[in-house]
Amino acid sequence: MANARIRSIEFENKAFSDSNEAEQGQPNILNTLKLAQALKLAKKKLKEGSSEEARRIYKDILARFPKNKKATEGIKYTKFKLNFKPSSNSLEREKEAKRSYNKGNVKYRAGDLDGAKQAFMKAIHLKFDFAEAHNSMGLSLQCQGDLEGAIESYKTAIKIIPHYGDAFYNIGNAMKDKGDQNGAIKSYKRAININPHDVEAYNSMGDVLQHQGKLEEALKAYKSALSIKPDYADPYNNMGNALKEQGKLEEAIVAYNKAIAIKPHYAEVYNNMGNALKD
Repeated sequence: MANARIRSIEFENKAFSDSNEAEQGQPNILNTLKLAQALKLAKKKLKEGSSEEARRIYKDILARFPKNKKATEGIKYTKFKLNFKPSSNSLEREKEAKRSYNKGNVKYRAGDLDGAKQAFMKAIHLKFDFAEAHNSMGLSLQCQGDLEGAIESYKTAIKIIPHYGDAFYNIGNAMKDKGDQNGAIKSYKRAININPHDVEAYNSMGDVLQHQGKLEEALKAYKSALSIKPDYADPYNNMGNALKEQGKLEEAIVAYNKAIAIKPHYAEVYNNMGNALKD
């Protein structure tokens, strides 16, 4: 997977039983709506500020589908919105949002993804147009395998900042993980259009093109990355793999050697070069 880019409140994570229907005095919403429709309605209620209604819908969903990720995350967020009382001072809210965002980044880098999501959630609640927080929330979700949720977060960041290159790059990575190769390439190209010096986007796009068998296009992408950053080992390794697929073993070995010269302990390259030498 390509490198993702990132530019206390505790929640209770449990399933809810069908006794919720009796508590609410009304039937489970899934009696009349399909799961996808109910999730869409809950999201709509959240956007409208109807957190109580959204929470009831998520509880109904979890009563029938206890492991549903979207409902689990949704109910955490509604609980947060209902319990959290932010400062009424807009400047203080913004400062608090930035503090929470920074805390989230620290937790993300430390591998505490649940803690990171909670911090990013708080930042978004305090300042919904905080594009970086939406982008970082996407990274946390992606690391936990929730690709749809991650893509949705990245797209929200882009709605706020249309030329958010890192968010387009991250969408490309999520699309790649999802198996949507054409969607990944499209997103990497958008990132490159915004930032023509985005070496990681060139390299990642080359990976996808190579996987599609478009070796010449892949080599062109790797060369573009290296023209911007000549001391970038990954494109040399990937270039070696593409050349090897073309049967150009001598050229592949030259590329592998260049990768090793930049990154002497790059184990994957030694393995790839060994295979090329054997061939």
